[in-house]
Amino acid sequence: MKKFLKRATLFVLCVSAINLVINICTFYPVQDDRFEVRYDYLKENINKYNTLFFGTSRTIRHIVPSVFDSINNANGLSTKGFNLGTPANKLFETYYQYDAFLRDYSKMKERPVKYVFLELNPMDGLEFQNISSRKASYWMDANYAGHLVSYLRDGAPVKRSYFNYVYAFLIHYFGFNYLNNPLQETSKDANVWLGEHHDGYVDYDDEIKLVTDQNQKRSFRSSGQDLRKILPS
Repeated sequence: MKKFLKRATLFVLCVSAINLVINICTFYPVQDDRFEVRYDYLKENINKYNTLFFGTSRTIRHIVPSVFDSINNANGLSTKGFNLGTPANKLFETYYQYDAFLRDYSKMKERPVKYVFLELNPMDGLEFQNISSRKASYWMDANYAGHLVSYLRDGAPVKRSYFNYVYAFLIHYFGFNYLNNPLQETSKDANVWLGEHHDGYVDYDDEIKLVTDQNQKRSFRSSGQDLRKILPS
């Protein structure tokens, strides 16, 4: 039994060491289908836009590029905006997405982007049921973990999720992130996240109208009704 435990322990340590090396050497792309489908579209059409918006569902639901552009253009400032807001983003995940954009943008031949807006919001907790998801850990590298520690040290209310974030950090470096299934960008509903005008803006009504999956349609309709109950008329 002792021999077996020693071998098992050695095996686990070896696998963990291999995973650590691979994960340290890998910059993971954003692990969110809703972001990726729009980001891929943006990269293919980067010369059409000079203004970008990064953030949470507040950004994707409430920043309307066409309205933003019309106001600016009427006042002599030429903008063409694209919304990259992503539902359920954590604060540092938004920064990670922006870093990913900068990495790609530096390699592009055409660089028309002049303005970038990042939504600033408090770092909220990480729910226990989500700690093993790709979205919870792909951005939790040493750099952003350091930022998070500083944030916690300053007395942020997210302390109650300290263990959950530590677990996500361990998954990032010792997990099998490189074996994750590919994102479902080929879904029949993927284009919903480009928005009706292909500017990245999506609200609940757009989703309900465009999504073809009936379960998702019911879910979005229910979410929209709940939201309207708490918003002023």
